[in-house]
Amino acid sequence: MDKERSFLCMLGVHSKTEERGPCIEREVCLKCGKEFSRTESHGSVVVEEIGSCIKREVCSECEKELKRIESHKWGEWVVTVEGDDYFCPARERKCEVCGEVQKEERRKHRWGSQPVDHIQWDYDHDYYVYRCESCGEIATDLAILWADYEHEQSRSG
Repeated sequence: MDKERSFLCMLGVHSKTEERGPCIEREVCLKCGKEFSRTESHGSVVVEEIGSCIKREVCSECEKELKRIESHKWGEWVVTVEGDDYFCPARERKCEVCGEVQKEERRKHRWGSQPVDHIQWDYDHDYYVYRCESCGEIATDLAILWADYEHEQSRSG
């Protein structure tokens, strides 16, 4: 009997449609309560302004946010804490329209996997130059290894 009921439930034989708010309908099994399908059909869309740079599209019936649009006009980045061989600098920039501030905290450099340049120092030594994907700083492979080594030494004592 249980096998028969679960098979019939899977086929949707014991199903009914119920409304979940003004914009959502779902089809559920009367026996086990399993949801078979869910349909969202939002009504008209209302555009609301939140501040001068942020707008959002909202369903007029259920007030669900459907889309958020940010159109800031960012100024130049300003360094607030200098970077070093191991960390990117902390920096921030400000929207020229609404004054919102976007911040980037100090974090470890993310050196790209492919070198951006090659330097032949002498007959025996070649250096590869890499660019940080976060802040754009460049460094040779030797400098990157040395910075990692110094950082580990400072942490261990």
